[in-house]
Amino acid sequence: MKTALILFAIAILSTSSGKKCYNSLEEYNLKGHVKSVVNKEYIVSAGKEYVRHNDIAWYDVAGNVVVDSSLSHDTIFLPVRHAYKYNESGRRTEQLQLVSPGEQPGWKTLFTYDKDGFLSETNRYHPNGGLMQRVIFRYDESGNNTEQYSYSSDGKPNGIEVRRYDENGNLVQSNDYSIDAQYGSKYAVQYSSKGNLLSTVEEHFGDSMQTTVRHCRKARYSGTSYDAKGNWIKTTRITDGGWYIDTAIVKRTITYY
Repeated sequence: MKTALILFAIAILSTSSGKKCYNSLEEYNLKGHVKSVVNKEYIVSAGKEYVRHNDIAWYDVAGNVVVDSSLSHDTIFLPVRHAYKYNESGRRTEQLQLVSPGEQPGWKTLFTYDKDGFLSETNRYHPNGGLMQRVIFRYDESGNNTEQYSYSSDGKPNGIEVRRYDENGNLVQSNDYSIDAQYGSKYAVQYSSKGNLLSTVEEHFGDSMQTTVRHCRKARYSGTSYDAKGNWIKTTRITDGGWYIDTAIVKRTITYY
């Protein structure tokens, strides 16, 4: 659960709206000729910092991410890497999961675009080639990705994600439901007048033995600093999970060509 909030927060801090992007730097709202980005999340205990989560992405000279890697230190899972391919227009066409050790191929996702260059469909496959999931994307008149419909391998509807944006194109709400609305998650995002991330609210709900289970977690951000290119490099997140308070420092190291 904490990892989900970490990834969502980094995505909100780092990504642009759901609009069409021409390379990964635009997609992740990165400025300058970026070569690599390292995100590290620390918790502070007894005056010392301990790494809890880190990920890294490497970019080519065209500004597209070619390999990324993610590792959560508070879980038993091995690090996961992804490799990417692009077409002649620079649009991502394939994401391949590389599973440690030995980086054996895992699932593969293929990307399809419409005539206007917007991502229209993704298909994820098992290592044996069988279809895992299909996702269809819908956009508003401003080009924001407002709806995502997922389907299982047999073609049956699986779930829907509905997104809402403010007048500046910032994602402010994301609701993800199963097709029968029996379980899902909700995210709400608040920004300052300057467009800096202030807080996120995460809520998960689902039915278990006919009992509705809900979990809500709120996070506040402060002290965000930026480098000379205008990319954020450090922020502090305080998370209120109802029965616990968690303080974490997220640092980002960016190298440029």
